[in-house]
Amino acid sequence: MEILFFLLLTFYFISSTFEYKYQSFVIFISRKLHCKVLNEIRPLLTPRYILSLQGINLILLIGLSIWAFFLFSWIFALGILLYGFIISTFLIPIIPLPTKSYCFRIILNTIEKAMYDDNNMIYIAELDELRRQILLIESLHKR
Repeated sequence: MEILFFLLLTFYFISSTFEYKYQSFVIFISRKLHCKVLNEIRPLLTPRYILSLQGINLILLIGLSIWAFFLFSWIFALGILLYGFIISTFLIPIIPLPTKSYCFRIILNTIEKAMYDDNNMIYIAELDELRRQILLIESLHKR
């Protein structure tokens, strides 16, 4: 039972770090694009699996803290909750994964998938312009 607990805890640490860093990167990109409203551009830059990670991470955090309470003690459960809500805010910025080039690739793949979606055929010129602007930001960021 403890092995499964620690495997899920490791998955939580990795997935919450990935999701937090990616969402921070999307905010960085939207600022570079001078986007006034983040809600306009966020769905275009974020794939569905990253959006679903938010819910999965919250459920994992609550479930793991309850499970830790029953397996070990309340101090261990409190440590998990403290990490999830407070400590991770300080640790995640120093963790180098995912890299910015990987985040650029995810964003570009998401935009290209949206370009070939039948529901977005009206916005294909806007999506292409957005893709070009992100490629420009990526080239400037590599310098």
